Amino acid sequence: MKLSKVLVVLSLVMGLVFISASAKATVNMVTEQLGNGAICYFEASESVSTVISILNTDDADQWVHVMVWNHKSQHLKDHPWFLSENGTLVLLASYDSTSEKVIIKPIGGDAVNKALEGTDYYDVTQLTLVPGTGADNIQEISTGVYGGYIQLVAVNGKTDVATLANDEGSVLTNILYVTTALISEPNWWVGLPTYMLQMDDSANDLYQSGTGYIAKGAVKKIDYVNSVDATTGAILYGRWYASDTVKGTVVLVTPAKYNSWSDKITDVTVCDESQSCTSYPAIEIYEVTRNTDLLETAGDDFSDHAGWVELDNATMNTVGFILEEEAGKCDMLPMAKKEK
Repeated sequence: MKLSKVLVVLSLVMGLVFISASAKATVNMVTEQLGNGAICYFEASESVSTVISILNTDDADQWVHVMVWNHKSQHLKDHPWFLSENGTLVLLASYDSTSEKVIIKPIGGDAVNKALEGTDYYDVTQLTLVPGTGADNIQEISTGVYGGYIQLVAVNGKTDVATLANDEGSVLTNILYVTTALISEPNWWVGLPTYMLQMDDSANDLYQSGTGYIAKGAVKKIDYVNSVDATTGAILYGRWYASDTVKGTVVLVTPAKYNSWSDKITDVTVCDESQSCTSYPAIEIYEVTRNTDLLETAGDDFSDHAGWVELDNATMNTVGFILEEEAGKCDMLPMAKKEK
């Protein structure tokens, strides 16, 4: 089936909820909302890079703390960037084949504006991630693809990244808008879900001094304002296509699952257009999971090469999407979710 038949969805903003004491975010899968933070999936390989664009919609300058995590929520790097009023920051996460490292660097906005050189706005700092298998490494999330997620938060200052930005000392400002896209130059560019956060103020919300997988800058706990949390079951549904020419990839993001790396989605079902269904082996899920095996197998098993995938024992803090790639083209299909 040709990719032209795939539903085109270039951008969808879905709300995750992160709690540190009283910090919460609304859950919204329809309306795009500004926030004071965001979670952005990223991947980097020899053929694909990720672009993250941040807009400060406020009429005042704003510090944004950028934290980089691998797919197991192990903290790798962080850096504060300064955005001018109504200013932007565009970051590129890419694989450098010469150094064999993943580089995250500014490519647009205030940070690379030579006219601002000598000010806090101009900051061409590069974050270098070393591939490997250790806690300090960016690790493979599928063969030849490195990835994880970037957590960014509007903070009080360059040296005070543990306090949420606020307006007049009390009212928090949801003034950021963030978009994420995969690019494969010069062939395609496709938007991805960006998980906007609207967090409440609470002492030391954004700071952890613990060791191991909880590191400085970590949000402590995930939850939902409607009392649904990470222990509540959910069913994820996604539209799939796969054939000899179309490659389908399931991506699941659970950025505050923290060290539950042995979790598995055991009830995996793939159906064709006629609702002829087959059960498939369990999927081991990390904080970021990129699975290419499921739909590759389904594409061989079903003559329709299309249908619906159902992950029947996920949790409400898991959000996913399906990437569809074909001969220089790519599309993204968001996965829906309902509470069990």
